[in-house]
Amino acid sequence: MFELNTLRLVAMVSFVGFVFVAMMLWHLVPQEHSMKYWGLSALLIALGLLLLGLRGHIPDFLSIVSANTLIMLGVGFMYVGTRMLLHVGAGRNWQWYAAGLTFLICIFAPSISERVTLTSVLYASFFVACSILFWSKGEARLRVIKRIAALIFATGAILFIYRAFNPPQLAPATIYISTWNLIEAVPYLYALLLSMWLPLTLMLIVSTRLQYQRSDAVEQAEHAFNELKESQFLWKFAIEGSGDGIWDWDVASGKVLYSKRWKELLGYSEAEVGEGLDEWNKRIHPEDKADTEAAVSKHFDGITASYSHEHRLLCKDGTYKWILTRGLVVSRDNSGRPLRAIGTHTDISELKLQQAHMQFRNRILVMLARGEPTRQVMLATVTGIEAIHPEMICSILLLDDEGKRLADVVAPSLPNFYNEAIKGVEIGVGKGSCGTAAFAGERVIVDDISTHPYWQLYKQLADSAGLAACWSQPIKSSTHQVLGTFAIYHRKVNKPTTADIELIEQCADLISIALDKNAAEVRLHDREKQLQLVLDASQLGFWDWDIVKNKVIRNERWATMLGYHLNDIEFTVKQWIDFIHPDDQAMAYQSIQDCLEGLVPVHSIEYRMRTKDGQYKWILDQAQVVERDANHKATRMCGTHTDITERKLMEEQIRHQALYDGLTQLPNRYLFEDRLRQAMVKSKRTGCYGALMFLDLDNFKPLNDHYGHAVGDLLLIEVATRLKSCVREADTVARIGGDEFVVELEQLDTDKKLSEKEAEATADKIRQLLAEPYVLKTTSGTGKESTVVHHCTASIGVVLFVGNEVAPEEILKRSDDAMYLAKDAGRNRVKFHEINTVH
Repeated sequence: MFELNTLRLVAMVSFVGFVFVAMMLWHLVPQEHSMKYWGLSALLIALGLLLLGLRGHIPDFLSIVSANTLIMLGVGFMYVGTRMLLHVGAGRNWQWYAAGLTFLICIFAPSISERVTLTSVLYASFFVACSILFWSKGEARLRVIKRIAALIFATGAILFIYRAFNPPQLAPATIYISTWNLIEAVPYLYALLLSMWLPLTLMLIVSTRLQYQRSDAVEQAEHAFNELKESQFLWKFAIEGSGDGIWDWDVASGKVLYSKRWKELLGYSEAEVGEGLDEWNKRIHPEDKADTEAAVSKHFDGITASYSHEHRLLCKDGTYKWILTRGLVVSRDNSGRPLRAIGTHTDISELKLQQAHMQFRNRILVMLARGEPTRQVMLATVTGIEAIHPEMICSILLLDDEGKRLADVVAPSLPNFYNEAIKGVEIGVGKGSCGTAAFAGERVIVDDISTHPYWQLYKQLADSAGLAACWSQPIKSSTHQVLGTFAIYHRKVNKPTTADIELIEQCADLISIALDKNAAEVRLHDREKQLQLVLDASQLGFWDWDIVKNKVIRNERWATMLGYHLNDIEFTVKQWIDFIHPDDQAMAYQSIQDCLEGLVPVHSIEYRMRTKDGQYKWILDQAQVVERDANHKATRMCGTHTDITERKLMEEQIRHQALYDGLTQLPNRYLFEDRLRQAMVKSKRTGCYGALMFLDLDNFKPLNDHYGHAVGDLLLIEVATRLKSCVREADTVARIGGDEFVVELEQLDTDKKLSEKEAEATADKIRQLLAEPYVLKTTSGTGKESTVVHHCTASIGVVLFVGNEVAPEEILKRSDDAMYLAKDAGRNRVKFHEINTVH
């Protein structure tokens, strides 16, 4: 019988021991990075086995899902460790995919048999991969150890394949599990075998590898010693092996021994350089000699502990190389004077060239950042490359607006006749290096102008200018449009190196950035100018709010709209709020907030703003958010202010004309009917009676006939004034016809008799006031003033109403009927007509 928890525990402890073995090996042999992966693998498998052993004590998610996922991840890292150990490389991150797949299988597999089958297939896949690697990869001299490991992994693959075809059907129900079934115990027995054998295998591989490496090192050292033992000073050969040249200076005699490598750095054979100090003196660059000798003197005088300096030395081919000289006085006489100094020469030309290129690029980028003129940037690019590479002659050619001809040249080192000759040349294949590159949009390399077909038409011109090679790179915009070319000429036949290709590409890119930036600035300037013209023409006030800095930029029109100069305005949001009418501030602020939060796409609102003279203007404020950050939070908002005061006044005038009588300024019939409906609704809600009076003037027509309509209009105006003086502010007086008026009284009383009594009193008051004489003063066409005294009465019909169950038109009709009853009764009277009762 197999006690599974015991097997799990033992395997777990073994894997923990495996972790320490892997970490120990990594500590002893730091270059064996694979030990990190082996240690991590063992740790994950041990943790997974621990969780499996705790099944019944912890949730199934941990004891099944997490445990299997960790073990699968550990086996995956074992595969990565195998690849690293055998120098195959880490490969793809299959361990993460397998762990994720295992997690999903354990979550969604409907039964234990399916879960075991699928995970066993994954385990077998990794073990097969490890077996193949150990069998076929790595050093041949470790073949025996590797193949034993390969067989162990192959055994594991076979066991798990067998388990995949014979999975358990039911999960054990008890916490502590014992079984007679060998297939249940096999994974843990195999894990125990793996945890014990793998550390031993790794130690054997690493120790054997170290042994071989040590043997190789010894052999190499012995071989090197045999080669170097003929020399008096072994250190010379050690330094020479690093690529540095060595010099040994007998200061007293002036004799200097130069190593073979020292001579090779400058392109000489060993026999071509003597042993005198003059060999160095005649080759150092004249501009560097004084500083170099000063540095040597400081060291010889004991001021510096060693000597180190950079200078240029002349090579056999006539060029100069940058050399780093480092030296040390190794012996002095009793008075401290140097007797012997030794040192090295290191070729730092490539490093100096890289530094020069970096400084050049930085200088051009600074010019671009400062916004310096494009032509200055192009000129600095050309002269900068020529300063670094004196053998090169650089040229920038720009195309015309149509992109068909070479229109502009920046090439100060080329002869003027040459530059003038290529201006206006139409691009195309066979039009030199630049014309062809611009036409094809691809780099063109011509290392020998005299024989290349692209230069057939221009050979004589190139020969007159002393040009033998030309490499041309198209300059393209960010939209891949060819803008021109950057070219490098040589006076001798010359084929570019990889570094030369990188250089010409980088220069073309820099010019492309400059041209794109210039084009963008021109477009931006044009758009800004166009926008300003539009704003000026439309008389719009513009504002631009940087929300992050809480700063608002406004144009002059924004300020003058309110009677200010722009200098009088603060660049703050607070001042905008302060200008707004107090009754409109909350509404305007909320509209802005809704737009900032994305609740509405556009902020568009009308409100009043205080002008400098204390008046208020109506403003239409329209804006929207134009920039948001990664979290969709608004960072910038732009908008306009439009003065709509005249429009508002016109709208108010139209509205007044639509609702009020033009002569008396009383509500007209339309507004009166609306107010009557409102009064009826209020009456229904409160239960209070209302009253409607219909008035008609009794003696109005003779006045019109005798004195004209102008005098009649004066009478109607006076009647309107007297009517308004007789009623409350909440009541309504309206003119609905020529000499017909209505008066609506609201909220009289809930008692009908009291309401009738109050309405009758008001009607009688009106009747008496309207019966008083009218003194009307008029002015004739000649300017003569006259006075007309007229007596006029009114017949008044009154109807009480409560609620809104009867139509307003019916109430008006009943009051009209009552008015005719008053006229029939002799005029200058008040008559009632009952319309309904309280419900």
